[in-house]
Amino acid sequence: MLRGMDTTTATTGIIYLESDINCLAQHRVLLPDAVTIVAEPVELKDGIVTNASLAAMFDSDQLEIAAQRLAEQGAEEILFACTSGSLIHGPGWDRVLTERIEQASGVPGVTTTTAVLAALRALDAHTIAIGTPYIAEVDERERAFFEATGFTVAHIEGLGCYTDPEIGALAPEAIVALAERVNRPAVDVVFLSCTSLHVAQEIDRIELVIGKPVVTSNQASAWLLLQHRGIAPRPGIFGALMTRSMESTLQR
Repeated sequence: MLRGMDTTTATTGIIYLESDINCLAQHRVLLPDAVTIVAEPVELKDGIVTNASLAAMFDSDQLEIAAQRLAEQGAEEILFACTSGSLIHGPGWDRVLTERIEQASGVPGVTTTTAVLAALRALDAHTIAIGTPYIAEVDERERAFFEATGFTVAHIEGLGCYTDPEIGALAPEAIVALAERVNRPAVDVVFLSCTSLHVAQEIDRIELVIGKPVVTSNQASAWLLLQHRGIAPRPGIFGALMTRSMESTLQR
C-alpha cells in the first residue's frame, strides 16, 4: 500500500543519453521542487538511433559507472531514461537494466520502459497507438515489444529521425500533429515514445484534441518516480496520468 501523498523530499538520479538534449529539462518541468535531480550521462555512439547502436550502448560498463556516481551524489532511486534502449532486447530487458543499476549502486532502479508499462496499466489501456520520432526498424522493435507485453498496437508511426539531435530539434507542433495522426477510434491511450521529445507542456492540449489519455516517456517516468516516493505532482498541464494512483496497478 502506498503511503499518502505528503511533502516528502527526494533526490532522484537520472542516467540520460548525452546526445539527448531534452530529457533532463523535461524532467525538471515535470517533477516538483520537492525532487532534487542529480544526473550522469552515458554515450549513444554518435547519437545514432538504430537497433544496433542502441544494443551496443550496453556492451560496456558505462551504465554501472553512471549508477555508482549517482549513488555517491545521494540518489535515492535511479532512472535509466531511454525508451528504445530499455526495450531493445525485448520483454524483461528493463528488469535486466534495473538489476545492473541496483547491483552497481545499491540504490533502487527503474527504466523509462518500466514506467511506461506501469502508466499504461494504470490507465487500463488494452489497445494503444504509438507515435515516435524513430526510423522504421526501431518502430518495429517497439511494436513487437508492446505486443509481447500484452497490448494491441492499433497503429505505430515514426518521423524517420536517425539521430538524437534530429529528434531533439523537433518542434512541439510536429509532435502534436503526430499524436493526432496515430490516433484510432479503438485506441485507449496514445503513447508518444522517446525521452528527447519536447512535449511535456503539450500533453493536456493533445488529450483535449483526441479525447483520450496520452502517455509520454518522460511524463510516465516522472509519474512513477513520484508514486514511489509518495510525492504529490506539480500542479500543471501534464495529462490524466498524473492524477492516477499506482495502488490499483500494484494490486493486479
